[in-house]
Amino acid sequence: MKFSVQKQPDQALSRLQSVIKIPSVTGNEDKLASYLFDELSKLKPNILELQKGTSFRSNVIAVFEGEEKDALLLIAHLDTVSTNGWTEYWTGKDESRCDPHCGVLIDGKIWGRGASDTKGGIATVISALESIKKSAGKQSKTVVVAFVSDEESGEPGMGLSLGIKSAIPFLQGLSLPFRLAIYLEPTKLDIYVAQMGFQIVDIAIQGKTAYFGTPELGIDALKITHDVLSALWKLNEEMKLGGRHELIGESNLLVTSLSSGGLIAVPGTSSLSLIRKLRPGESLDSSAERLRDVIHSVSIPDGASIDIKFSASRDHPTGGTPIENSINLDLISLQKTVKNISSNAGNFIGAPYWSEAPLVNDALGIPCVYWAGGDISVCHTPQEHIELQQYNDAIVSLASFMELPWPSM
Repeated sequence: MKFSVQKQPDQALSRLQSVIKIPSVTGNEDKLASYLFDELSKLKPNILELQKGTSFRSNVIAVFEGEEKDALLLIAHLDTVSTNGWTEYWTGKDESRCDPHCGVLIDGKIWGRGASDTKGGIATVISALESIKKSAGKQSKTVVVAFVSDEESGEPGMGLSLGIKSAIPFLQGLSLPFRLAIYLEPTKLDIYVAQMGFQIVDIAIQGKTAYFGTPELGIDALKITHDVLSALWKLNEEMKLGGRHELIGESNLLVTSLSSGGLIAVPGTSSLSLIRKLRPGESLDSSAERLRDVIHSVSIPDGASIDIKFSASRDHPTGGTPIENSINLDLISLQKTVKNISSNAGNFIGAPYWSEAPLVNDALGIPCVYWAGGDISVCHTPQEHIELQQYNDAIVSLASFMELPWPSM
């Protein structure tokens, strides 16, 4: 089949730069949502909705009917992590990149917060739809676009997936036969068919402070923390014996922060945080129970206490579940389309991160994979960028996939 879209539209670069230039750190997505609502309206969708809410701020949802009713769902998140440290990193190195929302093109790469995660994906979707219309191509698949808020962690009290959770009832209400969802997280154009699960655990240890000359009158919270850490590191070694997933690798846990003491006295309090990685097939309930048992197995003196909190509820009260999608004809069709544009891309691999695919899997009962240009390894850093060629290839690949009829199941 010959596709009508052979190259990226001229406006693709400027569109991505415009999106990057609108700050949208979690909690401040409204301005970008309004801009994208206006951009999508120019493409004359059959349905266009700007969802507003106090908890999730803004979502933008659009439906573009194709020749076939079966629908392709395209999701990307509006919010980014903070820009803290960006300007300081580039000051004295390259003044043109000091602004985290610069969107500057240097050495074939577009720089700025969100360039890969996931403003590159947002611009890819709009540019692909626009390119089909401008080339007078035939859009076989019905396409549903959902740009959602509240995906990123890092801002206090936010990053709880309230955007996608608010969008799902609207999507279900469309009564469309959804076939496949693509979440446009950065994958360097490979297709992430599996993802790790995760749990973030905050542990607070209460002891009793006392003057350093009379330590026997206190309860050393830092000493208790030492025993907790030893138990957790032993558990981590046990996890490595639990097997290795072909796409995700081993389970593990990583202690990410520790705070205690500071005065010339017995530390009366201590706190630490950890993140636990789960392989597909592992239960978050079982993992949470095991973590609690290991932490509470530590002997503590009378008067001391240990409090455990799972602080990153996503699609589960204690965290985010792992998933693995079966390879079906729709995914094979996507792979062939991508490889036709970029022969080294389109490989089926696993995501070294967690995002919101499980919520879509559960609610709509369809595969949800990650695919887009961009590199996760530079995300959340002052070196975030997306390669222009990869971005252009993503646009042509996605437009071609929209034009392609669904395979017969």
